[in-house]
Amino acid sequence: MAKDKTIKPAVTKGNLLQKLLDASGCKYASIAANGILSDISGYLDTGCYMFNAVLSGSLYGGIPNNRVTVVAGKSQVGKSYFIKTFIRSFLRDNPTGIVFLFDSEFAYTKEDLEAMGIDTTRIIVIPVPTIEEFNRVSLNLINAYEESSDPTPIMMALDSVGQLASNKEVADTAEGNDKRDMTKQAKLKGAFRTLLLKLGHNKIPLIIAAHTYNQIGAYVPTEVVAGGEGLIYAATSIILMRASKDKDAENNPIGVKITCNVEKSRLTKKWAKAVVLLNFKTGILPYSGLLEFGEESGIIERVGNRYKFPNGELAFEKAIQTSPETYFTKDVLDLLDEQAKKTFPLGKGDDKVTVDELLAGIDSGVVDGGIKIESDADTHPEENADV
Repeated sequence: MAKDKTIKPAVTKGNLLQKLLDASGCKYASIAANGILSDISGYLDTGCYMFNAVLSGSLYGGIPNNRVTVVAGKSQVGKSYFIKTFIRSFLRDNPTGIVFLFDSEFAYTKEDLEAMGIDTTRIIVIPVPTIEEFNRVSLNLINAYEESSDPTPIMMALDSVGQLASNKEVADTAEGNDKRDMTKQAKLKGAFRTLLLKLGHNKIPLIIAAHTYNQIGAYVPTEVVAGGEGLIYAATSIILMRASKDKDAENNPIGVKITCNVEKSRLTKKWAKAVVLLNFKTGILPYSGLLEFGEESGIIERVGNRYKFPNGELAFEKAIQTSPETYFTKDVLDLLDEQAKKTFPLGKGDDKVTVDELLAGIDSGVVDGGIKIESDADTHPEENADV
């Protein structure tokens, strides 16, 4: 007699699966079909459609609301400006929301935040000199938030992880001992281990600014992200930023072109990138890179020296840059979003890259060899405070 292969319901109360779940005694455990702690329920707008796409796979996405996101780059690349932009977006989208800003660089002022249009009545700025202080204060805040049972959304930001000392480093400096603290990276790793599940459970996004430096003597030019293995493993996304001048027709600097490369992501493809324009007068331009993406995907067609949009309208590039919202209507954005969902998320799209092609790309310099994590054995000059 053949066995009955009928699949029986697995999520009903009282069956073995539920009994085993109850027996685990873990408050974070769940049956996958009922939802998982790490499920993403929302996103924080970055202020740029294409930056949203490379982070989440959608023009309308952005930074996950329960994950660790790292923006990394050298000094003056704009990391702190992006941190402030993310804070403004969070407070705008959450009228009762609260932000905890951990400042290890002594860089933020009330006037600076208000100049960005940020509601400073809902931000707590916490100067943190050491890893231990950051870990202690952040855990105290999260524990108090859990005990309050208040549904008010909160967000955390750290600027920057590279400027955090350790208690041992501070004590050694006071004693005139210039030996390097070989336990610093282990302390950072421990801090992120203790925070990660609590952040996810309470749906708190943590955004971190990290310095980078060039690895001396590397066969493939490599930028090292300061912060060690703990930061690399804890982050859902690491965006490596590089800046260049943006100039007008008269060759005058009008802003910065920031190339945002995905160096690590659990949501989108590695090496995906977006070019974000940061104008000195108006800030981040939301439509940066959409015209190029539309042309690459065939949604927008180049006809001579003009561009043809899906509705048949033709326009010069200067007209599009002057009034992008006129051309990038909701219908056009929806079409581009459908393409982004095929292009950027992991496991989707038609691109197939073999191992040989990947290695050839690295050897030729076309493909970045990837980030290197800072280890206890690394010796390097520390980056100065960034913008």
